[in-house]
Parts: sequence; structure tokens; C-alpha cells
Amino acid sequence: MEPVYIDLHIHTSKNPDQLDTAYDVATLHEKVRACAMGSPYLIPLTDHNIINKVAYLHAASLFPHLLIGAESHVRNYRDEPPYHCHIFFRSPVDADTIDALNVVLDALYPRKRVCASDQIPSIEEIAKHFDAYEFVHPGTRPWPDLRCRLKRHLKNVRLTFNAIRYIFNS
Repeated sequence: MEPVYIDLHIHTSKNPDQLDTAYDVATLHEKVRACAMGSPYLIPLTDHNIINKVAYLHAASLFPHLLIGAESHVRNYRDEPPYHCHIFFRSPVDADTIDALNVVLDALYPRKRVCASDQIPSIEEIAKHFDAYEFVHPGTRPWPDLRCRLKRHLKNVRLTFNAIRYIFNS
């Protein structure tokens, strides 16, 4: 099996409420190619609770394997503190798809830079909103015991890699 370089956490903007439409995708591409050292590579751009359409459409012309994604804020239960978890979609990288995904993200997150007092959706709510899409959202709140956290982390990594393998084989 050939190794694949993967970076699953790339932000295009410091403030998700004001996306950087001039994000330097070409420099990102150069850096990813250098890190991949000749291996295939896969990235998503994972801004908080939104998809940077301008950056994605530019990236689609440079990256042979591009995964649509976002870093979402999640709660397991209403009385628990929120945390971040990535969501990745098996969808074409085109303007219509990104617009449709952003409509759902806008419904879930009217403000992209959320705070603990905002209405932050549960994993179940996110799954229901994205029911029409193939996606992986491999996260639950880390467990307090380190061994359990590592076990959960490895399970999330396995889920993510299985999703990536599925994408590469399609």
C-alpha cells in the first residue's frame, strides 16, 4: 500500500465570520507537495462552521485529491461544554455543492465564531441536517481517562482513514 500524505486541519481564515477570499492556495499547494515528498496527498480546508467557497474552487484546480470539510462545534448533551470536531463530505468540489453545504451550516451556525452560550448542535442534530450527504463526523467528546481517550482517538483515526480509502477508491 502506498503512503498518502494527509493534513486534516487547515484553516483559510482567522475569523470565520469574515472569510479570507484571498487565501494563498498556491503556496499551500507548494507546501503540501513538499511535505508529501512524491506521495499522493489529500487535504480539506476546515474553517469553523463554514466552507470557504472561493478558496475551495481555487484549490480544486491545484489539488488532485481534495476533501470538502469544516471544523464544527458540537455538544454531546445540552448541559455539556462544546468542543470541535471535523466533518468531511464525499461530494464534488463545485460551487453548487459548496453553496448547498453552506446553507446547512448557516442553519446550524448563524454565527460562525460561536461561544459557549450559543445554541450549539449535537452530533445527532448535525447528522440529521446533513442526511442527504455522504459524510463522516468522527467525534464524540474525549473521555476523561487517558486510555479511553487514546482508544477513542484511534477509533476516530480508523474511521477517517476508512472514509479516505473509500474516497480514493471511488
